Amino acid sequence: MLKHIVLFKRHEGVEKAEFDRVINKFSGLSESIPVIAGWWFRIPEGADSSHEAGFVSEFASEEDLAAYQVHPAHEEVAEAAGAVASAAVFDAWD
Repeated sequence: MLKHIVLFKRHEGVEKAEFDRVINKFSGLSESIPVIAGWWFRIPEGADSSHEAGFVSEFASEEDLAAYQVHPAHEEVAEAAGAVASAAVFDAWD
């Protein structure tokens, strides 16, 4: 499986509640995008880390990952996330 790992860091000046509201939109992507083979999403409570939320999605192929990245549901939440957070992205084969 191809793992697509994304970690979010809240922009300075963005309230935690607004960050959580926007980033939580990612939690429903696995139901909207059929090429996602596996999904894990978390906003840990009280985390003391440089990143405050993240997810791991799994894809059967690079083509599936590419289809996910241009899917309208993903584009919508990714655009919203850019307003409240920066993202570190790492893709690797399992």
